[in-house]
Amino acid sequence: MKVHNILLYLCSVCIVSTTSCSTVNSLLGKTSQEVKQANNTPKKSDSKSKKRGRNSVVTQLSPATAQTTSELKTFSEADSIATLQLLEGEWYFENINDIKVSGEEDRPTLHFEATSSRFYASNGCNFFNGNYCLKGSTALVFDNILSTSNLCEDIPWANSIAALWPNVHYFNTFTKNKEQYLELRNSNNKTIATLKRHTMAMANGLWNVTSINGRRINSNFPTIVIDLIEHRIHGNTGCNLVNGTIYQDPDTEMSIEFQNMAVTRMSCPDIAIETSLLVGLEQVEKAIIESSDTIILTDTNNKHLIVLTRAVI
Repeated sequence: MKVHNILLYLCSVCIVSTTSCSTVNSLLGKTSQEVKQANNTPKKSDSKSKKRGRNSVVTQLSPATAQTTSELKTFSEADSIATLQLLEGEWYFENINDIKVSGEEDRPTLHFEATSSRFYASNGCNFFNGNYCLKGSTALVFDNILSTSNLCEDIPWANSIAALWPNVHYFNTFTKNKEQYLELRNSNNKTIATLKRHTMAMANGLWNVTSINGRRINSNFPTIVIDLIEHRIHGNTGCNLVNGTIYQDPDTEMSIEFQNMAVTRMSCPDIAIETSLLVGLEQVEKAIIESSDTIILTDTNNKHLIVLTRAVI
């Protein structure tokens, strides 16, 4: 999709709270004494703020943020890191303002990047990115948002997602039927959007292929690396290098598919193993997480195709 006409706007929730994401993030993890000192510091305002008749919101919290500051006192740096990690990664929109979101192509998504406190999203037509921050254990703010401005025709949820960001004040997560859910809530703590993702993060990493179509491999294991964050797979068939992309159907439980597979063409003494592995990878539709060290890849009928055992580095 062509990206053009980048627009910059500040989400209204940040103006109402008078606390930007950068200010909140700087307070997260501080001791109660440090927060108290920040709250007692005399107000400052720059010349531009004076002209607008508004105190600077970057250098000083206003009395209106006292409740938020109080919550931050008990929200430790460890809590912040744990919550950021909980949100990190890609989520699929399932429902927004009681509108069911569906489809595989151009499915709206929301991606949190914990290391930079940035988010990236789409509504099936346009793309969004900006900052996000935590204002306590269940409070969430999006701000400094950029958006493309393509016309979105015949997409019933496009406008609702585009208008979502300034209305988010709280969030909630829970797990149901092997799926992880994220609820975005408004100032009244009412859910306005629901997102989900597969609980398959432990599948990331280096794996040995120890069985193909029931045939046990005892040595010279083929290896693959699964990267669900980048949607990539790469590895070694035992002779040739292989790489491709990973697709996960948001509406299919434990979905994983390997697509656009490419392989080098060196001559191999045991070409049968390589051939069966490549054919098997193309047929994979789901993953059964047996344990933290074992994954079984299956087809649509749950037939066991490939067994993966976590490699010891």
